[in-house]
Amino acid sequence: MIDAEDLLRKDAYKNFSEEQKELLRDLLVKVEGKSGFEALTLLMEYSKKVPKDVKYTKEEEKAMLNAFVEILPEGERGSIENMVKMVEKFTGL
Repeated sequence: MIDAEDLLRKDAYKNFSEEQKELLRDLLVKVEGKSGFEALTLLMEYSKKVPKDVKYTKEEEKAMLNAFVEILPEGERGSIENMVKMVEKFTGL
């Protein structure tokens, strides 16, 4: 399993501001090793903490969702991946 620091070194995150990276890093560290349900709870809490002035492009939002799935233990990814696909479909990501 990949850790948060390695994940944030990927090209998909190169255009994130330091504030965006720090917010995502905090979430990913908390999500590591959690069940899918626990991780979703943390994701919902995270979404409430993002300052209004921190804006994400659709590509950045998609990269964040992908990071969220990738950091989960492999056995927890399937149902979360399906939820992410639904979110992408309904939001146009």
